[in-house]
Amino acid sequence: MSVPAPAPGAPAAPAVAPPLLAGTALILAALNRLEARVAARLDTLDRRLAIVANQSRGAGASLPFQEVLLADGTLPSQPVPGARNALPPLTDLDSIRNLAAVPAGIYVREYGLVPAGVNLPAVGQRRVMIAHYIGCTVPL
Repeated sequence: MSVPAPAPGAPAAPAVAPPLLAGTALILAALNRLEARVAARLDTLDRRLAIVANQSRGAGASLPFQEVLLADGTLPSQPVPGARNALPPLTDLDSIRNLAAVPAGIYVREYGLVPAGVNLPAVGQRRVMIAHYIGCTVPL
């Protein structure tokens, strides 16, 4: 493909130096890596703050539990297209006690409490694990 010649008397278009483009690409890649690291640390901080808040809420009866981010940084109450449906909210001790087997299994997997490929514990144990993880201090 040929580039048309500039009109007579028009200034020539400045050429972009290839090293400048390569340097810009390197800087952009470094900024993208930095952004991912900052986002991961903010997710960790958000998760920890919610857990600490939940530890002061007893059974969550008067003040509901805060939602704790999943390991991938998403909120359990929000569906992830192509991955999972929204999970039931864990607002108090009763919501954990009434958690069905399948959502409890998804919670323990998505919180990273039981790795993929490892058999899930009984549903009662899943509920205990979830309650402990999100900061519930009242025994089930």
